[in-house]
Amino acid sequence: MSNIAFLESSQRMIIVATTFWILWAILGGIDAPYNPSNFLMIIFCLTVVMAYLMSMWIVSPFISGTMPLLLRFPMLVAFALAPLTVLLVVGHFIVIGTISLLS
Repeated sequence: MSNIAFLESSQRMIIVATTFWILWAILGGIDAPYNPSNFLMIIFCLTVVMAYLMSMWIVSPFISGTMPLLLRFPMLVAFALAPLTVLLVVGHFIVIGTISLLS
């Protein structure tokens, strides 16, 4: 693993994490006082899917470009679970804190 790939992946993680944590805090803040129907839950599920796709973008510098596509894509799918887990666990606590602050 080269230092350049690590730095590029770290910068991508910062961009993705900040964007989604702010978005989820806003969704939690809207949902806390008003408690509307399941519309915000659908929006949240779509953002989780988008976060998984962005997690694949985060780990892509670690995968060699010379690998065959049939081997590279399953590795991206598997390796993307690690940053997605970090995003979801920390995002969960941010949203819980936002909801308890506004309720």
